[in-house]
Amino acid sequence: MSRKPKRSAPKRRKPTTQKKSSMGLGLRIVTGILGVIISPVVFAVSIFRPSMKMPKRWPISLTVLIIILAVYSWAGVKYVDQLSVAALDILGDYSSARLEVRDMPFAETINFEGLRNGIDPCLVAAVISQESGFQTDAVSWRGARGLMQLMPDTWQEFMPSAQCSGDHAPPACGNMCIYNPDANIHVGTAYLRYLIDRYDGDIIAALASYNAGMSAVDDAQADLDSIQNDIPPYPETQGHVGNVVQAWTSFRSGLAEWRVRAVERAARARNVTSWITVGLLFLFMIWAAVRYPE
Repeated sequence: MSRKPKRSAPKRRKPTTQKKSSMGLGLRIVTGILGVIISPVVFAVSIFRPSMKMPKRWPISLTVLIIILAVYSWAGVKYVDQLSVAALDILGDYSSARLEVRDMPFAETINFEGLRNGIDPCLVAAVISQESGFQTDAVSWRGARGLMQLMPDTWQEFMPSAQCSGDHAPPACGNMCIYNPDANIHVGTAYLRYLIDRYDGDIIAALASYNAGMSAVDDAQADLDSIQNDIPPYPETQGHVGNVVQAWTSFRSGLAEWRVRAVERAARARNVTSWITVGLLFLFMIWAAVRYPE
């Protein structure tokens, strides 16, 4: 009789340890973080219990905590300095400071075009708020169009390559249209820059010319008997310039208030972490003096 071959016993698979190792790593990380957090308490207790054993991980944990707080305090000093410089810029000359607007329609385009043309974005936003109220399809009784209320002649002069002539009714006919927000702000900001340069940096004269035209401002400046030589004697223009300046001041004041609050919060956080760092160093010194008196 032929013998049947013996079947080999199935090999037992070794249990995988990947899950256990990953769980062990995660547990070690959590334990390490908790150790860093509670290390000051352990040191404080060990001061009153000199016979208490102190494993090496506790001095290491406290050292790590001190380093983290010291780095945070140093970074806080740099951050406060940056915010302070930005806040002080707000108190500078309104014609030279440049502050990016926040939390308003078309803020990204306003900031880009304003900074590119060397104009305070807050001033550009103020002009838009008074000219159109941020309405992209606004059309005035004189024929000014879009966000910055551009006349078709001005549009054609500063955007000669555009197929849009600027004299049609809304809506926008394309990206290079007088009703397109980006294109309108691009031309309006460039035109405002031109007026500021024409009047040698006189913002009031530039705003008056933007509203009433250059000839009206030139006539007003030529009138030596006029009290306001930069603003034509038109109630509409005088009120418009005043409203733009008021809006400009309001936008800038809001940004100043936000930055001042940020400086205060950052300064308080920096002071707290600095005192905590000093306190932990003092705790470490007391612990060392108690544990190693010699």
